[in-house]
Amino acid sequence: MPEFVVDSWFGLVVPASTPTDIIRRLNAEIVRIGALPEVRARLEAQGLSVATSSPEAFSQTIQADYARWGKVVETSGARLD
Repeated sequence: MPEFVVDSWFGLVVPASTPTDIIRRLNAEIVRIGALPEVRARLEAQGLSVATSSPEAFSQTIQADYARWGKVVETSGARLD
């Protein structure tokens, strides 16, 4: 799969039953903290790039990665025995 790109990301997830208002508040704080120059500088010094998004966009990222890695597992023939 020469066209396949491997990347990694970090994110915060909560149980599916978490109320939407709590998710929105957490997201707002994460976006706020991610924008702080001292936080960005510290993470970038470790080779990370800081990108924040909405809960919906993050959910789409997770779903896309699940589909992508599922294809890799299927193509490889890997199995749990």
